[in-house]
Amino acid sequence: MKMMVLLFALSGLGANPSVVPANIQCGIKPIPPIGCSDADAVCVCDKDGNCAWQFLGCG
Repeated sequence: MKMMVLLFALSGLGANPSVVPANIQCGIKPIPPIGCSDADAVCVCDKDGNCAWQFLGCG
């Protein structure tokens, strides 16, 4: 249901729904720390379904 609401909101704003990240469990990307870029953020989930953003390949 939440995904449908998100897609509806994005379509109302003229955004392309294909841009919605596949791993939406992490939410919106955080501001990257110094020395990292937005592209370094990766959504990582454990076997229990707990997900968090991690910045890989920077620093």
